[in-house]
Amino acid sequence: MTKSLIIYYSWSEAANTKHIAEIIRQQTEADVFRVKTVKPYPDTYAACVAKAGMDILSSTLPELQKIPADLNDYDTIFLGTPIWWGNMSQPIKSLVKQVDFSGKKLLPFCTHGGGGKGKYLAKLSETCKGAIIGTGIAFLKNGGPEAETQISDWLKQNGNML
Repeated sequence: MTKSLIIYYSWSEAANTKHIAEIIRQQTEADVFRVKTVKPYPDTYAACVAKAGMDILSSTLPELQKIPADLNDYDTIFLGTPIWWGNMSQPIKSLVKQVDFSGKKLLPFCTHGGGGKGKYLAKLSETCKGAIIGTGIAFLKNGGPEAETQISDWLKQNGNML
């Protein structure tokens, strides 16, 4: 039996990406690792968006509190991020630059405020060379009342990855 891990970054405790990660955990019983930055992003949405934009423009990657020490126990990694300015969040960019996902099955998921998945999947393919990347899924905000069904369908679609 394969073992799965959900790795995600979510801006706040009540944020959308955390909500989606929790639904995936409920449906898969995967272990969970939440990416956290040493210096948190601002508490208000507008300030967070502004800081994220500045980090993206300056190519600044935040320092992470810790990263998963060893992925050897896991076959499948669910990798979740909010979409910031059309791409994965800077904390997830920082993570994928530090972690070797070679040989792992990656199932990407993201949340967004209306712009869709942007360049997330293309950039993930570029940065996670050697990983087997399954079909990703994007959710508008927290996915609404259909999120559980959409995740269930997505898991079935990627059944060969689990």
